[in-house]
Amino acid sequence: MKQTLIRPKLEGDGFNTTLDSLVRNSGTLDSILYSEVSKKDEIRGYDLNLINLVTDEHKIISRENGWIASAVPFGDGKILYGGDFTRGRRGRRALALIDPRTKKSKVVSRENGSILSAVPFGDGRILYGGDFTKDGENGNALTLIDPRTKKYRVVSRENGSILSAVPFKN
Repeated sequence: MKQTLIRPKLEGDGFNTTLDSLVRNSGTLDSILYSEVSKKDEIRGYDLNLINLVTDEHKIISRENGWIASAVPFGDGKILYGGDFTRGRRGRRALALIDPRTKKSKVVSRENGSILSAVPFGDGRILYGGDFTKDGENGNALTLIDPRTKKYRVVSRENGSILSAVPFKN
């Protein structure tokens, strides 16, 4: 059974634009994005999956070497995700964007701890947080980053883990 999405009318909130990649013109969600611990083909991995509810197609978008804590539509059909997986030789936790059609991905940021929350900010930037520090400062960082330029701003530093953060218009 399909669920109808009721969209709030907030200018510049970024949430409506982001959901457009998974929302049909009728305003009905047609896909589910989720992560799982997998042991397919006798290889343990952490899969980012996409299910199309209209066609019942199930695709593994990416398999990572650590868990995926956050995955959301980003826009232009891309998916933003982060967690406790590493990419490349640097061995640091990654925040990544992936195109589910081509499976081409791009690392947006590498951190010294897990990324637990990542969401589009609405102006092209990404808001993310977790168990990582930045710039040698104490405290886990809540960070805004521009994925194109990689320029970032630490919005807040906290003693505990940043589990969740979302932008909204107050």
